[in-house]
Amino acid sequence: MSAIQLRHAKLWFAGKARNWPLAAYELDEVKEGLDDAARVHPEHNGRPIAEWIGPRIAKPMERLEKAIQAREPARFVQAYDELSRSCTSCHQAAGYGFIRIGRPTLPPLTNQRFDPGPLP
Repeated sequence: MSAIQLRHAKLWFAGKARNWPLAAYELDEVKEGLDDAARVHPEHNGRPIAEWIGPRIAKPMERLEKAIQAREPARFVQAYDELSRSCTSCHQAAGYGFIRIGRPTLPPLTNQRFDPGPLP
């Protein structure tokens, strides 16, 4: 799940920088990570994690994908926050309510540029 959280943070910074190709890429990576999590850990501590992931994130993921495709920053922020709330609700249902996902304040990596411009 830490890899998914890293991708989720990178997704935020890509969207805020309006680097839509990078945002689309990171969203796909988040999807793949969640698919892997559902496949590898379909159940955790007797709770049906795989059954929860899809229904909780399908709509937020779709809205976020559409916001990225439309290149609309305001829609991106709204959809990103919705996905974060969905992640947090799944953590709560799984008994890990202390894991709350939100907007990152600092880039998770210092060696990646998120702006879409040319390199210096």
